[in-house]
Parts: sequence; structure tokens; C-alpha cells
Amino acid sequence: MSRERFDTTYTDNLTCPYCGYEHDHDFEGEYNETITHECDNCEKEFVFEAECVLKFTSKKKLTENEEKNV
Repeated sequence: MSRERFDTTYTDNLTCPYCGYEHDHDFEGEYNETITHECDNCEKEFVFEAECVLKFTSKKKLTENEEKNV
């Protein structure tokens, strides 16, 4: 049995903790729930959680005069 470890924490792709296979972004479900998934490569079941992270960008609102000078 292989004891190889794969990076499975806060990854961009869903990664199988058994074989390291990276699954495509086809997630359709609830966020912040534990979900059981079968690996498309090794066919072993594992659980995962998906998180939705919001990032914001803000900027000053320009006055009409400031907009004309841009």
C-alpha cells in the first residue's frame, strides 16, 4: 500500500487523497457541506468540502469633474 501524500488542502482542483488525481471543476452542490465523491481514476471514495471565497476590489468614486479629467 502506497503511503505517498498529496496536497489536498485548499487546492484549486479537487484532488484524490489516495492517488493524487486532479478532478475537473464540475462541482454542483452545496458549499460548506461534507460530500462523498468517487475518484474517476482509482475509484476509491473520499469526502471533500468546497468553500466559496469572496474577494472584493474597491476604488474611490470620482466626481463628474474628476471623470472628465481622466
